[in-house]
Amino acid sequence: MQLDSMFVPSATLVGRSPDSWLDELQAHTTDEFARNGRLQLSDADVDRWSSALTASIAATNRLYSMLMRHPRLRAWVQADYFSTWTLQQKLVEDWFRDRSALDGQNAQDEPDDETDDEFEEEHSEEDDPDDLDAHGTGEDEEPADPDDARRAAVMEVLDAFRDEPLGGVHPESSELAELVGLAHDLLHTLDEDRTRARAEAALRRLSGITPTSADELLDKTMRFEFTLLLGVLQQRLDVLTELWPTVEAALNLESTDNQLSRRPPLDYGPSSRSRRWATSSGSSFSPRSRTPYRAPAAPCSASSAAPEWDGRC
Repeated sequence: MQLDSMFVPSATLVGRSPDSWLDELQAHTTDEFARNGRLQLSDADVDRWSSALTASIAATNRLYSMLMRHPRLRAWVQADYFSTWTLQQKLVEDWFRDRSALDGQNAQDEPDDETDDEFEEEHSEEDDPDDLDAHGTGEDEEPADPDDARRAAVMEVLDAFRDEPLGGVHPESSELAELVGLAHDLLHTLDEDRTRARAEAALRRLSGITPTSADELLDKTMRFEFTLLLGVLQQRLDVLTELWPTVEAALNLESTDNQLSRRPPLDYGPSSRSRRWATSSGSSFSPRSRTPYRAPAAPCSASSAAPEWDGRC
């Protein structure tokens, strides 16, 4: 049995015509709207599907532009299939590795001597049995690492962003609201310098890092922007595939290639419906073959192996 093609078919999302699924889908949809005077938009599901298609195309164009113009960014994402989740993991690992290095350097720079008052206070506390009884034990408990707590909080914000990268529900935190607003800017901006400055500020606040050079700051900001835009693309592609059966007749989609809407039987679906634990697409960038994005269609559960280069989970 051809289980790979059944469960994880892949399609070239953007490339040279005629091998460019998203462009063909846009052209088909535009023709259908023009043929019927956009009467299909009286259906709320068609309206949602059309909005998701528009956002997918806008995000793809931004991503494509970034990859074409910035070789270091291209090298960062080109090594393997990637998704918003895998790039998020790489970002957070990088941020907190830098924070740990900076904390270690600061600790070495701090003086190691104690004042007499501090010394006396410490020993007076050790000699007081009542103080030991108040705490229940004389053994000190190791405090939780504040970096671990902050890392978990950052991951929670990024996970929530992946669920609704353009909003739709009231943001649960100011950090999430900032990411949603930045995603809108990245998607629609005509002033790249202003949006880049906003992205740099958001990056510093969220990660707590202090880049040592302008080039390092630019690289980290570009990776951050790319990951946010990819989150928009993947979530809106999810909407396209979920609504495909609903709008198929209204938009005459039977005549189009709908590989990305194929799904395995429910018994073989992911154990969790949340996008935080399951993703419907992964991508790769291949400039030499001119097929910049390839997206395996079937969802991969959180327990799946890392995506391979050939697009199979």
